[in-house]
Amino acid sequence: MGAAASMVDKERKKPLDGSDVATPRGTSAVAEVARLRALLAAAAEPAAPAFKSVHTTTANIHHRTFGDSAKPCVLFIHGAASSALTWYNQVDYFQGNYFVIAMFWRGHGLSTLNGHDSSLLDPVNFGGDVIAVLDEEAVREATLVAHSMGGFCAIRAAFEAPDRISAIVM
Repeated sequence: MGAAASMVDKERKKPLDGSDVATPRGTSAVAEVARLRALLAAAAEPAAPAFKSVHTTTANIHHRTFGDSAKPCVLFIHGAASSALTWYNQVDYFQGNYFVIAMFWRGHGLSTLNGHDSSLLDPVNFGGDVIAVLDEEAVREATLVAHSMGGFCAIRAAFEAPDRISAIVM
């Protein structure tokens, strides 16, 4: 043990670690230091971008953007029963050199359907959702990165707007 860990108030037989020192908040000095460290750490973290949404006639599509919109765009499309959160490790890697968009499909994550008709979940609609997000962010051309069922969405978007999709990575 270090010297600080072994220091003891010989009269009260308590460790001299600040745990018995009350602060104006009524907490121990140790708890107060931990609280202040947590506040400082939170202040140092960059704020996460807010979710944005695109409202189409059949769905409300939520997405997040990262990085500089003047840079080339990479749009990440998740697989079935997943969410845009799937891509956050990749977002961290790419956002320095690209404008990154991570979107939720209709009916997944924060994205919703406008109605209860099951045909609204027909994957044929998903390509238009990708294009709607690109339009909302004023992106002329993007590389789509997709996995699993997201690959179908990417192919469908390229089919519907071939001039807007520069590449697909699956």
